[in-house]
Amino acid sequence: MTGRIIVTGSSGLIGTSLVEELLIRGYTPICIGRKPGVRYKDHAQLDDINRVSRYTWDMLDSLSFRRQIEGAKAVIHLAGEPVAGLMTPWKKRRILESRVRTAESLVKVLQSLDYKPDLFISASAVGYYGNRGDAVLSESAGPGNGFLSDVCMAWEGVALKAEAEGCRSSVLRFGLVLGRNGGILPVLKNLIKLGVGKMGSGTQWWPWIHVEDVIRIIVHILEQEWHGSINAVAPDPVTQLTIAKSLSASMSKKIPFKVPEILLKMSGDLSSEILNSKKVVPQVLLDRGFVFNYPTLEQAFADLV
Repeated sequence: MTGRIIVTGSSGLIGTSLVEELLIRGYTPICIGRKPGVRYKDHAQLDDINRVSRYTWDMLDSLSFRRQIEGAKAVIHLAGEPVAGLMTPWKKRRILESRVRTAESLVKVLQSLDYKPDLFISASAVGYYGNRGDAVLSESAGPGNGFLSDVCMAWEGVALKAEAEGCRSSVLRFGLVLGRNGGILPVLKNLIKLGVGKMGSGTQWWPWIHVEDVIRIIVHILEQEWHGSINAVAPDPVTQLTIAKSLSASMSKKIPFKVPEILLKMSGDLSSEILNSKKVVPQVLLDRGFVFNYPTLEQAFADLV
């Protein structure tokens, strides 16, 4: 395969793996970020790393960048401030602006092009669904309530603007993305090392997915012309306590401690993502015959831990 692929968030857990895969497949990644890009060392065959061009967000209006995005195969927007941390007013503003305003900046450039990219992929999150208890949530389920749900709706709304410009668009609602080199897994492992297991009731559903399957989903969208909203989660729904028990078993650690719900709620808005329950299923992927490399939590942890 050939073609230029614009990638934002290329230094994150998903972005670094995606850029490596794109290079292997013969694409030319064009990376946008706040700082110079990372080096990709995991694959000996990446001798052509010089094919990766890097831009910062203040360079979107440059003639050089416009030449790159004009007629590109795809724009993949993964950028976003990590959600983990105390939800201060500053943190909330960064979460919103790093997703929505950056996406709007990209769409503004698209609107001025004579030859637009074929595809616009936008990250979103299962936070779109809010707190839904034990209800099974496919892509057809409506949005929930709360700050992160509002952020996801605004985020996805920009993808619709790209579609209005003639780009095929797809939105990926990510669960917890598990990978060795970042994301939520190091945080979970540190909690297990401290002996922390149950958080709140422990019965809240936590959707998850292995990063390798995330990359395979994105490649499928690129090469099989998929579009629309997709729940990027594994087909094995599990609860928070199940994740803690499975990870502790993989690490051969005991988890005698629990964090009461009342204590979690003292952290403010942060507690909502810990306590909220979202039993999300990847119905669109299953209907399209996508085969997960890591369909169960046990398989994922066997590979990652």
